[in-house]
This record gives sequence, structure tokens and C-alpha cells, in this order.
Amino acid sequence: MTYSFTVHDPINYAVNLENKLNILEQIDNQIRGLENQAKSLVNQAKQLEKFDLSLSMGSIQNLRNNLQRIIALQNSTQSTINNYTDLQSKFMELYPDYTDDSYLKASDYSRKAEELSKEINDVTYDAMKSLEIISPEKYNNDTEKIDAIMDTAKDAVGQLQAIQAVVQLSAGTSQQLMELKYLIGQSLKLQSTYIVNENQEKIINQQNENSNLRHDMDTSNESSGIIDDEGNLLGQFF
Repeated sequence: MTYSFTVHDPINYAVNLENKLNILEQIDNQIRGLENQAKSLVNQAKQLEKFDLSLSMGSIQNLRNNLQRIIALQNSTQSTINNYTDLQSKFMELYPDYTDDSYLKASDYSRKAEELSKEINDVTYDAMKSLEIISPEKYNNDTEKIDAIMDTAKDAVGQLQAIQAVVQLSAGTSQQLMELKYLIGQSLKLQSTYIVNENQEKIINQQNENSNLRHDMDTSNESSGIIDDEGNLLGQFF
């Protein structure tokens, strides 16, 4: 889920906002996928508990695959957050005086997104802590994190705990995606409206300026004797 935001002027910014609204739909699909995955894992855990079974090699590989997908989704979400904060920075350059109905500036939205970024990292950290993995903060590489979690699934008890940790990861990531969806949706909607209003105001101001200019020119011509009271051209000066 990686997106590129390119902004050079207010009009282009508005186009970008409109185009990026598909992010919300994709986030929705990812949330639904995580929820379905979690339900499947919970059912699997119940079967293990009920019958005191161990996972087959295929099931263990499937659990690893689920874990890899969650970690990959977290990474792509981090990329989306980075692009979003970049978008907000460009908005601040274009509209430094902007605040929305909640008195939030673009910098406030960026701060909230950065907080979400940290919380996503904490989801993985907390899941690893629940498995009593020592010093989970030392695992910076995704492969190392996945290996550390899967290494706890060596027997029936460990496998059950690993499943529960992956469910925790799934639920936590889903929650962060929902918050990100709301943040992006709210800010883009309000900022789009602001841009439209700003552009309309510029058009009105330009029309007023043109009208005033024409009036001044007419007044000047009349005082110079170029046109009469009926608007007839009397002469031209070269």
C-alpha cells in the first residue's frame, strides 16, 4: 500500500486529494482481510486447545505466511503515513494560515499520523512481549522478528501462544488502519473543501479587480474627452 503524492500548486493539490481517496477503500479491504484472518486463526486455536493437537507443518507454514503478510502490511502502512505527512507539509506551504472546523492545522494531522506510526511499531513489540521474547526492541529486521515469533511455536502450547500473538498483531494492525482511514478521510475532505473555497474566492476577487479596472479606464477616457456621455468614440490619441 504505497502511494506517491505530487504537489506543485493548489490546483494540482486538489487533484491529488481527489485521486488519493481510493486509499480509504483499499484500507477498508485490508481491514476486512485482517478480520477474516483473525477469525480463522482463533478457530484454529480453539481446535488445538480442545483436542490437545499440534500444528501440522503445513499449518505452521500458513501461520508464518499470515505473520509475513501482517508485517508487510505494517510496512506499507508506514510508507503511506510517510507520504501523507509529506502531503501535509506541502499543504502547509501552500496554505500556512489554514485551520479546519476542529481548529486543526496540517501540522496537527502530520503529528497524529506520526503517532500512529509509532503505535504500529508498538503492536509488534507488544505481541513479541506476550510471547516472553527477550528484548524485542533489538529485532529491527522483519525476518528476525518473524523467526523469533515462530521459534516459540515448537510444541502445542507454544503454537497456541504463537497463534494468539498473531491474532493480537492482526487486531492491533486493523485498529491502526481504521484510525489512519479516519485521519486521512477527515483531513482530505476538509482540505478539499478549503481549496475549493479559496479558489472560488480568488476567482471572485479577480472578477472584481477586472470590473474595477474597466470602470477606471472608462472614467479616465471620459475625463480625457475620448468618449462622450453616450459612449460614442470621439477621438484617439497616438
